[in-house]
Amino acid sequence: RDDQGTTSDTRFTPALRAGQLLAVSNIDGRIVVTQGRGESASIVAHKTVHHGNGDLVKAVLEETSDGYRVCTVYLDDVGETATCDHRNRGGHRDRDEPLDVDMAYEVRLPAGVRLAVNSVDGDIAAHGIDTPATLRTVDGAIDFDGVAPESINTVDGDITATIANADWDHSLAVRSVDGAISLTLPAGISAEVSGRTVDGKLDSDFPLT
Repeated sequence: RDDQGTTSDTRFTPALRAGQLLAVSNIDGRIVVTQGRGESASIVAHKTVHHGNGDLVKAVLEETSDGYRVCTVYLDDVGETATCDHRNRGGHRDRDEPLDVDMAYEVRLPAGVRLAVNSVDGDIAAHGIDTPATLRTVDGAIDFDGVAPESINTVDGDITATIANADWDHSLAVRSVDGAISLTLPAGISAEVSGRTVDGKLDSDFPLT
């Protein structure tokens, strides 16, 4: 975009113990997660309003049974209660005034806290993650490094992943419908690998049998 829009930040610092889950759900905008210290996560939601009433788009933090979730919510009315169960985006298409708002997240994750990231339109970057994570976006690239995640999925975008540990006790699924996948594994790894492509090629620096 040529226009920079007006910006504002929302900050959250939920206390999380090792083993709990932080779930981040976004609709339009980049998500960056890095490994932090201490017992609280640091979450900064950067909102950029390009057009329309930015008060209709909010970042919301909710406590769950096993941790916290933060999400982007599109409201029908400014006075409406914002909850992660009401993440309507399609409703703004019928508005008299178009709504064009980005929400970018910067997250620092406490040690041992599990991570689940889900986005619709935006890249995901997660660095130094020390628990098996789940990362998914529909339209965007994913850049990851850390211990073996549970899954990395995108529909339209490239995936670059560097796995730090050679041993894990779960399956690892990495999928892209329209994009390249580059997966770096530690030396000496012993794993069963299954790969498939519809329109492309498979290359490996490891011997495959």
